[in-house]
Amino acid sequence: MADLETFFEYSGFVGEGANQRAYKYVAYRVTGQTAWFMKGRYMVDFDGAPNCYHPNNAKLLPIRDYPTVDIMAWDGVLDSLADAKNDDGTWASVVLNANGDPIVQGDDDPCPGYYVSTVPLQDGTQPTTSARRYADARVIPYFALPSQILAQKGAWLKMIAGGHTGDFGDYVTAVNLKTNDYGHAVIGDTGNKPHFGEGSYALGKSINLLTGTYEPDVLYIICPGSGAGRYTIPDADSLRQTGEQLFSGFGGMDQVAQVLASMG
Repeated sequence: MADLETFFEYSGFVGEGANQRAYKYVAYRVTGQTAWFMKGRYMVDFDGAPNCYHPNNAKLLPIRDYPTVDIMAWDGVLDSLADAKNDDGTWASVVLNANGDPIVQGDDDPCPGYYVSTVPLQDGTQPTTSARRYADARVIPYFALPSQILAQKGAWLKMIAGGHTGDFGDYVTAVNLKTNDYGHAVIGDTGNKPHFGEGSYALGKSINLLTGTYEPDVLYIICPGSGAGRYTIPDADSLRQTGEQLFSGFGGMDQVAQVLASMG
């Protein structure tokens, strides 16, 4: 068994509908390591994909088809327009013009007629109004770190020990605890809800979990300070290579087995 220390606690929920219940997410570190890990959910995030949002919700991809559809050939919208807005009805996750209206992609853009969907992980060499600037959820495995954990402050967060929780571009390994499939990602998005466990379509595909789970069935291992920052998007191959090196340095699946035994 591994020698663990508690890093922080995050108060939230797991489950869906009648099964939703309060849950305390607990982050741990192996003593002497900076990487931290926590069990969480996995919900699919399409933000950043050029065909994420459309003004008319044209041909919305059903969740049941996530595991079987050819995502790069899908000629409809990937996410409901309702998810592009905050609870108060204001726009989120799309680029706005000077009047506060969403920008629509033109003929030279990847998906003409669609809105430009954003994520914090970006290619800094591209214009902010370009759909090519933002990490494409279909291709780039990214993880959405809750904003309070990112900022290390907030009503739901209780820091127990010192150290950094990570930043955009830092590496993450996700392990599907039901199947032992694992994949690597970078922190590419964020959110402000009391849940832990959301990532891009590409991440879900790599861990064989595109149908998602509301239960804490995924172990996330975050490596603070390991990335190139929010304005560099690594290509998928180099991302996997670097993620594998970091995961090996953590101890790989043997270490995962030990920390799970210690976490109980």
